[in-house]
Amino acid sequence: MLKRRLLMALVAGLFGVLTAIPATAATCSGSGCNGLNPTTTGCTTGAYKVSETDIYDSFSSNYIGGVQLWWSPTCQAAWSYVYSDFRAFAVQATVTSTSPSNSYYQNNNYVYTARSPMVYATDVSYASACGRIEDVGVSGIACSP
Repeated sequence: MLKRRLLMALVAGLFGVLTAIPATAATCSGSGCNGLNPTTTGCTTGAYKVSETDIYDSFSSNYIGGVQLWWSPTCQAAWSYVYSDFRAFAVQATVTSTSPSNSYYQNNNYVYTARSPMVYATDVSYASACGRIEDVGVSGIACSP
């Protein structure tokens, strides 16, 4: 009986310790996030999608994917996420800030998605995201917002 009580107390104590561990804090902020990955820096925590725009093929006008602008208020940084409806030869995500002026991109080959590195912006209204999807006979570019 005493062993059972000790075991229950130990489990309860461990559970209390495990539930009290705080969330991982972001490892960068502001211009210190320039060119970094939003996931590995913890900047995706609390981040939100600001806008999204469809990408259409410039030849056929068919829908081929989309581009999203993401913002992390904690890190004061934005990034672009691009997705394709098919495994494209090239998927490029570009994010730009006009205050201060800076831009980063990520180009991936034979994939469905691309996410740009982050760029610092004094406010989300100074950030924009662009996406490009290319394949044989298919080409589309769009920006958001």
